[in-house]
Order: sequence, then structure tokens, then C-alpha cells
Amino acid sequence: MGIGKKLVAYVMSAVMVVGMIPMSAMATEGEGTTDGTGFTVTAGCVKGTSEGSGTVKITAPQGVAEGQLTVEVDANGIVTVEAKPGDNYEVEGWYSDLEGQNELLGEDVEIAPDNNTICTVKNINGDKWIYAKFREKQKKYTVTAGCVKGTSEGSGTVK
Repeated sequence: MGIGKKLVAYVMSAVMVVGMIPMSAMATEGEGTTDGTGFTVTAGCVKGTSEGSGTVKITAPQGVAEGQLTVEVDANGIVTVEAKPGDNYEVEGWYSDLEGQNELLGEDVEIAPDNNTICTVKNINGDKWIYAKFREKQKKYTVTAGCVKGTSEGSGTVK
């Protein structure tokens, strides 16, 4: 076999081998897909979240799922994560790390202003981690102040 035929045979065998490897398996961590069109977004609850304090639901163009999960999102895509607090819990905040130390901030991050339960991240340009942190709702009490019944006029007031 001549050198030209050996080269063609080598290139063809390399193409056949590479062709059997799924393209996503060839991407290194943090690079998304090999063609640069997609990234992974992982959503969940901050580490140490107690049972019953809450779960999350992630919505991406590829579908909706609940619990800690990872989805693939197209480059410059959008992801919405909804926190679902349990009874007597509320969302304290949104974080980019499992330990809840780095608040999720930026111009591409929108948090629902009314109850903090929805976090939307736009323009995905790399792998993202989105974690909801729950806390117990603050208990509210009513305090009433006044003068003892029968106090004569002018003897005092309560502020």
C-alpha cells in the first residue's frame, strides 16, 4: 500500500472512531457542547437545607423538572428557576454555590421582587449553578400597650 493510501486509510479510521464518540462526551467541564452552542445549568437547594423547607423547579426550552437537576441550555439562552418553599418557610436568597456564600448577582439575573421565589438568568454564556436558600418565616406577634383600666385622666399616657 502506498503512502497516499495509508494516509487516507488512517484518516478514514480516525474519522470512524471519532464518529462513534458522542460529541457532548468530548466537551471539557465548563465549555458546554463541543460546537459552543450549549451549556449546562444546575439548579437546587443550598447545602444543609432541611427536609420540608423547600424544593426548586427549573424551566428551560428543553422542558420542566423538579428537584436538584441539570439541563442543557443553548448559548445566550434563558433559564427560570422557581423556589417552592414548604410550610413556614420562605426564600432567603439565590446563590451561585452549593454552600450559599456567593449571592447570584448581575445584570442578566432577575429575582421576582414580590416574594423572591423566581430567579431568571438570561444570556447563558457558560455553565451556571443556581441554588435557592430557604429560611423559616419570621413569626409575628401583636403587642398592645395602654393604661390600666380605671386610670384617672391626666395621670399618664403610653407611647
